[in-house]
This record gives sequence, C-alpha cells and structure tokens, in this order.
Amino acid sequence: MPFDLLLNNLQGASVVDQPGGLIPGSNNWFDPYNYAMVYQPDLMAKMHYANGRGKLFKFVELMAKRSTYAADLVKHSEMGRLQNKLKGVNCAANTFSFTPTATQAKHNVRVNDTILIFTGTAEYQATVTSVTNDTTFVATNDAAPGTPFGTLTAVDVVVDFSNSFAKGTDGFTQGRTWMPKFYDNYSHIIKEHFNVNNSDMAATTWLDTPAGKMWWSLDMENTDILYDNKVEFTHLWHRRKATGENRGMDGLVPTIEKRGNVANGYIETIEDLTDIIWRMKRQGIMVKEFTIWGDYFQMTKFRNMCAGVNAHYASGVNYGMFNNKKDNAIALGFNSIYIDGISFHFQELEILNDPTMLGTEKALTSGIGCLIIPGGGTTATIDGVSTSVPYLAVKHRAYGATNRLRTVIIKGDNYADKQDGSKDITTADFKSEQTQQVVGANAFTVVRRTA
Repeated sequence: MPFDLLLNNLQGASVVDQPGGLIPGSNNWFDPYNYAMVYQPDLMAKMHYANGRGKLFKFVELMAKRSTYAADLVKHSEMGRLQNKLKGVNCAANTFSFTPTATQAKHNVRVNDTILIFTGTAEYQATVTSVTNDTTFVATNDAAPGTPFGTLTAVDVVVDFSNSFAKGTDGFTQGRTWMPKFYDNYSHIIKEHFNVNNSDMAATTWLDTPAGKMWWSLDMENTDILYDNKVEFTHLWHRRKATGENRGMDGLVPTIEKRGNVANGYIETIEDLTDIIWRMKRQGIMVKEFTIWGDYFQMTKFRNMCAGVNAHYASGVNYGMFNNKKDNAIALGFNSIYIDGISFHFQELEILNDPTMLGTEKALTSGIGCLIIPGGGTTATIDGVSTSVPYLAVKHRAYGATNRLRTVIIKGDNYADKQDGSKDITTADFKSEQTQQVVGANAFTVVRRTA
C-alpha cells in the first residue's frame, strides 16, 4: 500500500488547509461565556477546609509539665491520710466491732487511746481499755465509765483523737506506721506512615500546598497533623490494654476515673461548683485554681450561670497559673469566676464537640461533658526533701543521645536517606515514645454527659 498522508486525527480538513479570517459563528467559535466556564475558570488556589483543619488543641501539652524518663515503667508513691477513722462500727455494751473491707481491714486502736464516737445524732468520748483482735476492741464512756454504751449501730469512730496517762505510768508499746500507695504508668509507642511514589512528587497542581503546587505535600502535612492528634488523643483518652506486649499507657481520663472524682450531668449552678469545692476540701486538697474544659453545651451553661451572678464572683480571681496575668488567661480564651477562695477558669475543648472524636452522636449522652484540672502543682518528698511536682506530667523517653519525643524519618530520591533501589517511592515514618504521670488524681474530676 502506497504511503497515504491522512488529513489529521480529526474529522475534516487538514490543519494546513484550515481557512482563517472567518466571521465568528456558532459553528466555528465559542462564545465568551462558554469559553470562560469550560476552558478558563477562575481558580482559587487556596484550599478551603470544609470541616476545619483538623488539628487538635494541645490541651495536654498546655496543662502538663514536660519531662523525660528512661524505663518501660514510671512509678510514684502517694501517702494517704495521717489520721484514721473507722466506719460502720457496731457496739454491744462496751464492745466495738466492724466487718473488714478492702479499704478497712483492721483497726489501729491501742489501749489508752481516747476516741470519739459519732452516731449521727449524738457524740461520745471514750477510752480504749482492751483490744480483742484486729476488728474488735473495748472502750468505756469517759462521761460515765460505769455505764455501758448499750447498742450502737454503724457509728463513725475517730481513732487518732487524743490519749491521757497517769503520772509515773508507762506509755504505748506499739507505734504507728503508714504505708504509701504506689501508682504505675507505662511506656507507649505511637507511629504513623506516609508514602508517595516518586513520579507523583514531580507532578504539579493548581492548588497551593505547604511546599508549593504539589499535591503530595498536602497529604504529607495531613499525615503530620493526624499523627500529632493521635499523640494528643492517646494522652487524653487511651486505656491500657489487658494483654499483649503493646498494652500502652493509661491516659488522663482513665486515670481520673480509677483514682479521681467522677460526676454525671453538666455543671449549671454556683451550688454545683461549691459541691466540687466541698469535695476537694474533704480530701485535704489545697488547690486555689482549677481549669474546667467543657464541650459547647457545658460552656453555654457556664455563660448562663455567670450572667446571673453578681460582680463578687468575677472579682478576686487568682491568675497564678497564667503568670499572674489576667490578659494571658483572656488571650488563651479563658473566662474566670471566683467562689469561696477558689478560682475556676473555663475553656471550651473542641475535641469534645468533634463528631469524629468525643462528640460522636452516641457519645452525646454518655461521653465527657467536661474535665476539671487542678492548677499548679503539689508536693512530694524526693531524696528526703519536700519538692514541688506537677499534678500532670507528660513524659517522653530519652537517655543520652537518644530522644524519642518525636522522630520523623524521610527516605526518598530527594533526601539524604535513600530507599533501596527496588522502591521507587518516598516515605515518612513518624514515631514517638511517651507516657504521663498523674500525681494526686483525687484533685481531678471527670464529668460525664447524661441522657
């Protein structure tokens, strides 16, 4: 077949024979409107994030102190109360006894201890005359030693009240000992991965990304944000798994629910806040500032509550945790109120509203409504010295030249670390090893939503 040069790949005459200088018409020209709509749109290079950027507010980082550790486990001790009280004690004549429980296995009374007895309607002072066993002792009424108490049911007995001795007599032969409670948390490794084929790294887009008009850069940034969010969420919410080598740590909320305070329903009145203060005072907690991190509905209830109180509740606020500057608190979005010597700083926590996280529909009737976090720190004895320590510490693993706070390893053609020759891709691997330590969880409160 002889060579045949075709007209072109389109229907019609060859381009070299295309006539020019025609009067525009519907058969040979696009009108300006169609040209603009189809061939030349006005491109907005900036990306719009329809549901926000997705980056979590660094709640844990803001409220916690950063420190390091170098083991698979972190441990601290806490001492309980100095004084002792017995609950649910029954009395027959002058013999007092109770049923052992997990928290009250035995009494610590000694002969010649002076005790106080509260029945709910009456109060007695008595002296211990003999100890039968770990759950039973005999005491006589100091006001009427020869008269038996009779029957007393489920009374409170304050043991460490007083004692008295006659001249020239021997004292106690048994002393006291106090056992601390030990609390553990565990190392937790968090990872994330990004990859893109190297060909697409040389592809352009009309959208602006962190590294220019490169789509892979947007995915890389999203992975970076997602990773940081996972770290934040882990510190806030993660519950240590029951089994396995990757059980991880207990986050803030599970720790509070194990050893702190739990409430149900939103805080709506000044009386609700006074209940919290009363709980703290009952536990001997001397905190003067608390931050309350709530969802949207909790914040609306705070706003309505504050609108109905007088100026007294706004004056006298302590801003110590904001470097003693009210402006710092305002700049961070906090509103404050002052009640009975205690300052409460309110802030919305968006993670509680997010429908993909703690604001998911099924959590609106059972999830977290707000968190109450003590400000400042508490004291601990370290090497025999009383030292201030934070209530909440976020720790990352580090020792010597190794620091596992946040490591990002990028491998690819454009980076110093290359992939092996069989992989025509660029990767980024994120990893971190962290844990947290909550000292004095009884100063924290989790408030859950209710239906």
